[in-house]
Amino acid sequence: MGQETLKIALIQLNPTAGHFRKNLEVMFSAAKRSYEQGCDLIVFGPSSLSGFCAPRHRQALFFNDAQLTLLEEACAQLDKKLADFKGLNVIYDTFSRVTQKLVDVSAGETKSVVTQRRLVKNGELVQSFTQNRSLDAFCINGRRFYFGTLDARRYPSLEALCELSALSRQNAETDGVVLLTAQTPAGLPDGMDSFFQSTLPRFVKSHLRMPLLLAGVTGVTDQTVMPGATLAIDANGSVKGMLDPFECGTLDVTINDFQISVENHKNVLWSDKTAVLYKGLVTAIRDYVEKCGFKGVVLGLSGGVDSALCAALAVDALGAQRVRAVLMPSRFTTQESLEDARDLATRLGITLDTIAIDSLFETTCEALKGELAHRQWDTTEENIQARIRAVLLMAISNKNGLLSLCTSNKCEAAVGYGTLYGDVSGGYAPLIDIRKSMVWELRRYRNRQKEIIPTRIITKAPSAELREGQFDQESLPEYPDLERILDGYLAGKNVNEVVAQTALPQEVVRRTMNMMRRAAFKRDQAPIGPIVENKPFEAVDFAFSSGNITF
Repeated sequence: MGQETLKIALIQLNPTAGHFRKNLEVMFSAAKRSYEQGCDLIVFGPSSLSGFCAPRHRQALFFNDAQLTLLEEACAQLDKKLADFKGLNVIYDTFSRVTQKLVDVSAGETKSVVTQRRLVKNGELVQSFTQNRSLDAFCINGRRFYFGTLDARRYPSLEALCELSALSRQNAETDGVVLLTAQTPAGLPDGMDSFFQSTLPRFVKSHLRMPLLLAGVTGVTDQTVMPGATLAIDANGSVKGMLDPFECGTLDVTINDFQISVENHKNVLWSDKTAVLYKGLVTAIRDYVEKCGFKGVVLGLSGGVDSALCAALAVDALGAQRVRAVLMPSRFTTQESLEDARDLATRLGITLDTIAIDSLFETTCEALKGELAHRQWDTTEENIQARIRAVLLMAISNKNGLLSLCTSNKCEAAVGYGTLYGDVSGGYAPLIDIRKSMVWELRRYRNRQKEIIPTRIITKAPSAELREGQFDQESLPEYPDLERILDGYLAGKNVNEVVAQTALPQEVVRRTMNMMRRAAFKRDQAPIGPIVENKPFEAVDFAFSSGNITF
């Protein structure tokens, strides 16, 4: 005999970390819409109530005792509000306290936290699932579910699916539906699209042989980028529906016997990696501005591709009326750069102020004449110009409640090609994990929609324009070569290994890797930005500084 039809809503939200009351109201509104549409079960993605933490916040530190009290109150309020929806089952997670003994001289007790997943019906806790590597079984309207968390942060290793493998061995009769909240990888690692649209469906077909439903969470908190992974896969391994990355929404799934259908199936963007990345950077700017309470952003326009892309991203994130640009020319700024910056601002429809810095530069040099007189021009004078620009931008930022955007990219950060407290300053750096080649690709992607960034910005040779006739490649290898060396550095390879891998001259590799090592102190003080690659600097910088890797 067939089982009763069941309607399930998989809800993917973009929560604000620590803003429990706001998250609660968003969850309640989403639950109300789904209840009114006749849903029997609602599943929220992980951390929908608490918000997810940035990497620098260890969970036990981020949720201190006072915050846990507020979270418990929010949890109780949510349960009370859900009681209005008679017969509705809701699954969401929160954090519960556990007491642990400290093995130290204090011999006291400390409060820690663990994830607690809750099944609530009519405002009452029906079942509690403490996060572990096993799946918990429960029934709704006579239908069996196996509930747990797919920890895809261990992606792309299929170890993330080991608990599902164990389940498939134990349940050869395939008598249920697997329901998971999905902890997706932070960032956008290569192949993530194929993991969710190919690898996981093949696993469902060959091993699980039961429908698999995932509820994810999306958004950006500081550096942590969560694209989301809310999807429905039938027992034959066919992806029936999947929400777009970086989109809040609901995937409405109907289960009739063991056949599943999705009402609001969307054509997802996962197959276009550049489109997903662009959307992620737009989300990062919007989330950082909105969640931190800024009115908008301000950035310097130089006429170069990095600042042009940042401006386009900011406009797409916030609208032109909330983006303010400043052109700060010096005697070394070319006419082309002036024209390109003004052209870009016109195309984007943003306010562009012009503040010449020559008089400020001369005043600063006069004040430092005891240090600068009768000495050769060098990076000191170049850095003074960059820091004057930073002072102007930060003054505008402070006076108007605007977030100052740093426009440095990953290649520049890798070798320290930037001025600390100058162009390497500001509140947020959208491109800090974006390589130069991808900057160019993102510019091409944006211009396919509408010609926004002038062609000359991409075709002219990159230059900081801090001295006459300056070009990036005077100080750096060609960017494609620099990125190949960067791959070796991030992989912890030594000079000889990188030379063998890239076939570049040994002296070029040695000099560039030394620049990367010496620039670690700049990276430690640079503004944060969204991390989209699974190749962070921190681990290898520590290895080099501690002597674990040598040149």
